[in-house]
Amino acid sequence: SYRTIDKKWFYFWQYCAEDPNCFGMNEVTQRRIGKSFRAGVLVYEVTSRTKRKRSGIQSKDKEAAETFFDVHVVQPFTELEQIFKPTIDLDKGLAPKSVLRFFKQSAKGASSIRKQEDEGSKELKSRIDYQSSKNKAYDGKKLLIYIRDEAGKVEEQGANVYLAHGIIKPCLTDGDLIIGKALYTTTVEDMRDDDDPDGNFKLLWDESDQSNKGKNGRTKNSLYRYFLAAY
Repeated sequence: SYRTIDKKWFYFWQYCAEDPNCFGMNEVTQRRIGKSFRAGVLVYEVTSRTKRKRSGIQSKDKEAAETFFDVHVVQPFTELEQIFKPTIDLDKGLAPKSVLRFFKQSAKGASSIRKQEDEGSKELKSRIDYQSSKNKAYDGKKLLIYIRDEAGKVEEQGANVYLAHGIIKPCLTDGDLIIGKALYTTTVEDMRDDDDPDGNFKLLWDESDQSNKGKNGRTKNSLYRYFLAAY
């Protein structure tokens, strides 16, 4: 179905994607609006047409990240027409549980027939996976797209979405050049509840204000924020 609010959302994302001074988008929205599906198809669409890249997913804990990967990335992937599916490593199955690898099937798990089919096929050698919500889960990894689902509701002990962003930023850069993009998305209700007791996401949100940029042309955390009211 066509939805104007989705069109506006993707316009905003594209602006973030094309702005060389922006690390990505920080979204707060209402429940049941399809935010996780938008994030899932986004990380798939970009990664599935790019060579030798890695994209990563985190959520409020590892179980939630696993569910996001399964429901919002793998299941839509299985329903796509074949023309939109790059070569994947079938050794992980048609619905992989932990990583979607755009590689030829590993020789160890390939049948002789499959090996023959793979000989003429090309591979992107890219991948999409997920990790726990620990701050250093992707430390030192170079990422094309980074998804932080339920960024305002981190539940794993010791996880801090504000500090984690400082670790993720180098994963999206090559020197001073921004080469990857992040999407933080969450639903946050009454800020007096237990969703963000330490105010870490609130601080991340405050520093994402695109109307307040420094001399370098960037916000304090180099994200742009997007608020969609419940009405």
